[in-house]
Amino acid sequence: MKLKHCIFATVATALIVPVFQACSTQQSETGGIDSGAASPSHSVERIKVDGSSTVAPITSAVGMVFDAYRIASSQAPTPVTVGISGTGGGFEKFCTENGTDISNASRTIEEEEIKMCADAGVEYIEIEVATDALSIVVNNKNITVEEISLPELTQMWQKDSEIKTWRELRSDWPDQEIEFFRPGDDSGTFDYFKEAILTVKVDGETIKNDVRVTGSNNANRVIPSEDDTTLIEGIEGSEGAIGFFGFAYYKNNQERIKTLKIAKEADGEAYEPSEANVNAKTYPLARPLFIYVNKASYERQAVKELVSFYLALLMVDAGGTPTGVNSEIIDFINTSDETDVVRARDQKFLTAVGYVSKTSNEYAVELKKLD
Repeated sequence: MKLKHCIFATVATALIVPVFQACSTQQSETGGIDSGAASPSHSVERIKVDGSSTVAPITSAVGMVFDAYRIASSQAPTPVTVGISGTGGGFEKFCTENGTDISNASRTIEEEEIKMCADAGVEYIEIEVATDALSIVVNNKNITVEEISLPELTQMWQKDSEIKTWRELRSDWPDQEIEFFRPGDDSGTFDYFKEAILTVKVDGETIKNDVRVTGSNNANRVIPSEDDTTLIEGIEGSEGAIGFFGFAYYKNNQERIKTLKIAKEADGEAYEPSEANVNAKTYPLARPLFIYVNKASYERQAVKELVSFYLALLMVDAGGTPTGVNSEIIDFINTSDETDVVRARDQKFLTAVGYVSKTSNEYAVELKKLD
């Protein structure tokens, strides 16, 4: 049974969130996850992926189903090893000789990284796979703060900010010292935040502010981490905390922390991160997510099939049924007793809230890049 490389009719936009932390996985050498364990009796071809922790849940869940499907259809197992070095760290491992096959990214590749790839002779294909709503989150006990504006975020996060408590932003907010939790310097999420929040125009001039650091005597601590789980634990443990990361991590931990509505202007209407608001372009912090595929790796049949499978599996109808794959694959997903597929199916990783998928016509544009 071979995978089909095909393009399909328009489907309704749906939400997709693979549940990352609960899946049955193995640790990769890069601190990420492995899509499955291959039987020692098989010759194993691994597909190496690294990069954004925001994109990792999608790639790892698709990789688990892909590997299980190949085994069920009497093909060689092909574990997909997914590291989480951050977007920048991922490009460092991608833009090198004998580097990764695919790089997950929550921003587009930058000039320095383009040069790094060129110097290493690495050609690539950029594929947009989904849209994320960057979430600004606080501690659950912070019941007063329900929304915040982009200018307020700039004011509190920029270097040399004089904001020390929530009340200094708004008089009806708590007199609580703020602690700041952010992704690490290699994170594409952090890069996006710096562009969206810390880059401002003053009298027509673009000003790129640096991010604040921990104050003297350890006041207003700023805690960076490449691990979103560490950020969640920190925000959960600090009543005055604020932080940010991809929406999927909020949705998978919404009983532990809460997200804020975001207003573009100081007195503007605030919007929650949601599919409707992303599609209506009212949520100010929506951003595209990407995978970068090494062209040389793409010449390998397993990598070619994974990428086609990846895009096809994300095309779902309003009920969450994949429309971009053939009936054999749908039947496999619905009936398989393979552990990884059962867990992915039970968690409804294609339909739970977290990422906004593209329409089939939009995915068709991405697929044409692979011709």
